[in-house]
Amino acid sequence: MPAEITTMRDCASNYGRFHVPSETDPAKIYTVTLNGSEGPAFCTCPAYEHSRDRHCKHIDRVWRDACLYNPQWRDGPRGGVVTLRPFVTDAPGRAEGFECPSCGGSMIYVRRAV
Repeated sequence: MPAEITTMRDCASNYGRFHVPSETDPAKIYTVTLNGSEGPAFCTCPAYEHSRDRHCKHIDRVWRDACLYNPQWRDGPRGGVVTLRPFVTDAPGRAEGFECPSCGGSMIYVRRAV
């Protein structure tokens, strides 16, 4: 059965930049950038830069604590609490007039195979 391409609305946090403080020195802030389901996450911390698999605990924290609502695979944060707010810039395809049902933030249009 061939896949159907459809337009959906995701929380703009899926394409956000998050400022995550260091656990050992809260004065140090690292930036985690998400590229939706189209690409990998990036972090500005040294652990990410030196890791083979391009992963770090700051990315894990964003995945755990940010909204990232997506009607296909994520309902939003557990318990309805969003502890990380994204700093979203130039998110593609803003869905004007729609709020994220999980965090109340901006929504964007995305095209997905279903």
